[in-house]
Amino acid sequence: MKAHKVALAALVLVIVLLTYVLLSSRKPSFENMSAGIDQSKPSSSHKQTTNHVVMPQVDLGPIQGYETQFRVNQYNSYQV
Repeated sequence: MKAHKVALAALVLVIVLLTYVLLSSRKPSFENMSAGIDQSKPSSSHKQTTNHVVMPQVDLGPIQGYETQFRVNQYNSYQV
């Protein structure tokens, strides 16, 4: 019975030491990200643009019809 306890204690000790060594040797990937961003920035002569379009404001006027008990997301449903 004592041999089983010694073997179990040795196994637990090996697992703890192995976990400690593996976790302490691992370098975090986010440690120095700001240095890599400036170096990897491409130098391009092309103008950087986007296809974002600002939609014009449209006045729809008052809602026609009467309100029903149905809803779509946060909007009430109206019947004409």
